[in-house]
Amino acid sequence: MTEINGHALERSFFWKLTIGKRIEFLLMISMIGSEYFSFTERCTTLNCKKQMEVSLAIAELINMQLKTDDDNSSDDKIAVRINDQDVFIRKPTGQDQLEWLSSSFTNEYDAILAIIKSLLLIVDENGSITTSNNYYPRSSISKESIDIFNSALMEADPLVNFHLSIVCPYCGKEDDYHIDLEEQALAIMQDTQNKLFEQVHRLAQSYHWNEQEILTLAPWKRLRYLSLIEKEEGDEA
Repeated sequence: MTEINGHALERSFFWKLTIGKRIEFLLMISMIGSEYFSFTERCTTLNCKKQMEVSLAIAELINMQLKTDDDNSSDDKIAVRINDQDVFIRKPTGQDQLEWLSSSFTNEYDAILAIIKSLLLIVDENGSITTSNNYYPRSSISKESIDIFNSALMEADPLVNFHLSIVCPYCGKEDDYHIDLEEQALAIMQDTQNKLFEQVHRLAQSYHWNEQEILTLAPWKRLRYLSLIEKEEGDEA
């Protein structure tokens, strides 16, 4: 059980969040105290292939997700136009990801079909919404329909399959890059955790404090003590 602002939350709460909302929260947590999200990409030009450093404003990424959430918050469903009629689909959640990972498919096409069918919704004449289950036959979902569904989901959840147009500062070539924001955020959190382990190790060595005592110190205090250790080491050298 997790507590946020004194309110207890079950683990299932986080799995029920949409994938886009989960990525938004990961970005917010991983970039606490930062305004920009930085990462590297390699230029796609064969004669260049140089590493480029790219920075994105965290607020812009979060606002991008919030805007799409607001646009779809009134009825919690996305209308997709297929064969001159509106078909409804919902955003995938973390729980959906778990179920897909535990499923087995004979090929990629069958996997895509199963995923889309699990997100399709049935809306009756009174506006009531239920999950589709096996309501939609396999033959009714064509390749063209899959492309339309994919486009609708990308537009509704922009952080999930995030693409960015980047101009290489070395060769001037502009290209479209897929940025895995979830992977980037988790990498930043892993790096932060590793640095924290190093801080605890050095402070424990010098002051013989235990882990709990060190972690209760304010971050600025930990850094101040570390700077004193480095200064002493420099003086001794």
